[in-house]
Amino acid sequence: GTREQLDPQQLEDFEAILSHMCVTLYKIGHTAIRRWDKNHLIFGSFIKEWALTGDSWKAAAPYIDMIAPQHFNCEISVNELADVADLPIVISDDYFGFHYPDKGRGHAGVSSHDARGEIYQTSLMRHYKDPQTLGVTYCACMYDQAGDTLKKSNQNGFYDMEGNPRQNLIQAVTEINEAVYVHSPHPGTSEALRELEKTLFDTWDKYRCGDWPPGDR
Repeated sequence: GTREQLDPQQLEDFEAILSHMCVTLYKIGHTAIRRWDKNHLIFGSFIKEWALTGDSWKAAAPYIDMIAPQHFNCEISVNELADVADLPIVISDDYFGFHYPDKGRGHAGVSSHDARGEIYQTSLMRHYKDPQTLGVTYCACMYDQAGDTLKKSNQNGFYDMEGNPRQNLIQAVTEINEAVYVHSPHPGTSEALRELEKTLFDTWDKYRCGDWPPGDR
């Protein structure tokens, strides 16, 4: 991740600058929103999960109602960040893989669109069962993107460039989305969450051909 790419002498400044920017942004937003709406639910706008320490989220906590780390990965515990901030979590822009067979490995590349559906299901099931996680959004588009995003092997849709539906992917996502009220009211134990996380990252390992998720499992 970015932290490992920095000179250790730069890391403290890096963290201090990011923290100052984010806390200032949240404070400005909080002041503006609360001026008109005392009951508005304020999410911390999505920030890479590696970018803010627990202390930074704690400093931002008076100005937000949830922390919003961008991804769920095996190296950084979003739950520990939430514990320090004493706030719940919304995972904001999580991955479930991209697949462009003509573009090589690519970022977050996986072997097929069916694999994307399986990763999505294991990911959302983990989030459903975590009582600290109250919401999740995913990095996805309705249609394949052209131009620069296509060149980056990024932003697959549920429909291809010609508008043809990816039926298995759509079915997999629809089925697990519809199951929200089956699973979310029954949170898992810490042991159950560890098992769900293992299943999630094992599924990534089974299908990935790109550089996500990070770390050794």
